[in-house]
Amino acid sequence: SGFQTTPAAVNGVIYVSGHYGTVYAVDENTGRQLWSNHIDEASSSSPAVYNGVIYVGGMGSLHALYADTGVEKWSYSAYKDVSSPAVANGIVYFTNGRGDAFAAFAVNGTTLWTNHIGSSISSPAVAGGLVFAANDSYVFALDAATGQEIWCYYTGTTQVSSPAVANGVVYAMHYGDSGTDIIALDASSGQVIWSKVPGQRNSYALSVANGRVYAGSNDHNVYVLDASSGNQLWTYAAGDSIYSAPAIVSGTVYVGCEDGYIYAIGQNNKPPTVKVVSPVNGAVNISTGRIITATFDKDIDPATLSGFTLRDSKNVPVPGTVTIKNKVATFTPTNPLARNTTFTAKLAASISDTGGRPLGTDYVWSFTTAQLEPMVLWSYQTTGASTSTLVGGIIYAGDSQGNVYALFASNGTKLWSSPI
Repeated sequence: SGFQTTPAAVNGVIYVSGHYGTVYAVDENTGRQLWSNHIDEASSSSPAVYNGVIYVGGMGSLHALYADTGVEKWSYSAYKDVSSPAVANGIVYFTNGRGDAFAAFAVNGTTLWTNHIGSSISSPAVAGGLVFAANDSYVFALDAATGQEIWCYYTGTTQVSSPAVANGVVYAMHYGDSGTDIIALDASSGQVIWSKVPGQRNSYALSVANGRVYAGSNDHNVYVLDASSGNQLWTYAAGDSIYSAPAIVSGTVYVGCEDGYIYAIGQNNKPPTVKVVSPVNGAVNISTGRIITATFDKDIDPATLSGFTLRDSKNVPVPGTVTIKNKVATFTPTNPLARNTTFTAKLAASISDTGGRPLGTDYVWSFTTAQLEPMVLWSYQTTGASTSTLVGGIIYAGDSQGNVYALFASNGTKLWSSPI
């Protein structure tokens, strides 16, 4: 019958609704079907399980089924395309394709409140006494007890998945000038905390766990962002578009993809390593204006780069700034380095990758600056690539455009020029 919904797993049983309106219960150990119930002509709703009852949306109604038998306990007419429900504190929250939001008592389906918030609307998320949902232009926060609108935020785009909520923050998509942002909103006020563009004009299915935002994208990538700052931590390229929100269990990311594969994406638990440094260890005659770089094999947490330091031969710290881009950390001295001096650069053991894994040991190397620095005495611009010769204090030069020049070698002043 086809499955495009997320199963629910409770007490050793997997519950899933098929595209053509049948709900199934399957033993999680053997795969044996325990029961099925054809509830409607179609269903694109993922089931929710609460106190021994399954709540699942159909083409025009929300259905409550006993989890052990699949027998219907009650149904609630919601007119059109009922969403995946969310259940909290004895109340089941759901939406429909007309832009209505509903709250009903989970025990018997009696209406607590309804609110029409306009156009097709996402499945709801419930947290902190608020219900969060989105339509094709706005993210809404409704009072969970009354349905009254608390705030709304204009996003300018249809949400692929429900807003993701954690620790008082709502994560959703926003269509901005530079692409489709992932935004973090204060759950109580709707104020923007941060906004980031991982890809370009993409759509994102979002989930949040362990202080990170996980985004499946139609550009074939899974993006992982720091939940507090929005900084991108890592990216995984799958084989096709991703329209389902990733699931995260014990640090492993599970995601379904349009290429027909289910991906389990783990983290590389090895510590970062230094691939190359510049100047190299033992280098001599280095320019006093040289920057110092270190290239890592992993993305590095910028907050730990205070451990990238430089000291002179008397062990005096050299002032400078440290930046990182594309795994390359750069130390830029505030002032030119002293001539004919040996400097020691150090990457402290505490420098860590974006997953929190430190180098573990200090990485140290040295180089020596040049005794004398070259200095340009003069230059003269010709009209093309040139060659020259010196005769009696005069430089005679010809260029690729057929001109000949005579210049004083002492200061570059032109004596004459002539086309040939």
